[in-house]
Amino acid sequence: MKKRRKNNKQKRDELPKTSKKLEIVTICIALWGALLSSWVFIQGQLDKTPKLHVSVSAKAIGRSKDNTPVGDVEISITNIGKETITIAPHLMVLAADLKTGNTYKTDAFFNHDAFTLEKRLHTPIPKTLKVGEVAIAKTKNVSGHAFFRLIGVQTVMFEVASGEKFSFSVTSETKYSISTDPSNNENLGWTSAGLAREL
Repeated sequence: MKKRRKNNKQKRDELPKTSKKLEIVTICIALWGALLSSWVFIQGQLDKTPKLHVSVSAKAIGRSKDNTPVGDVEISITNIGKETITIAPHLMVLAADLKTGNTYKTDAFFNHDAFTLEKRLHTPIPKTLKVGEVAIAKTKNVSGHAFFRLIGVQTVMFEVASGEKFSFSVTSETKYSISTDPSNNENLGWTSAGLAREL
């Protein structure tokens, strides 16, 4: 009889301990589930963030009356993200001459077969890019040393339809190549490429 009472008491003592362990395991599983679902949500949001590779090429093709270089800046944007994106039609090219402190800016627009360049400048067209697609934007007759010589900082800025703003800057830390005139060794332009940075 005593043995049976002892066994019953032991079972009663063990029961609360098992319940506590079960509660701890349940809480751990719930926390793990919450962390996992948060991680999946964050990864999903990151996958939707636009990822854009930018290639910029500036080339002087002539000179103005005051002997400053005149040419075009061509911007190639590749969608390397996981979502289709639309880029606003107006891209801005900024140049800061670090020697003089002067800043210059010009606009670039996407090419479109249905419009002449003149009309595009008055009717800018946004560009929709599926994953892996490339869009090319150009300036028209840019004038100034700052755009064609790497004597400062050149930056391309643009916006996507969802509102995010991006920039790609060419600085001394960026990989680039320079084209020169063989007759006088003067810089005629440059090319650089890299990932756009969200502002």
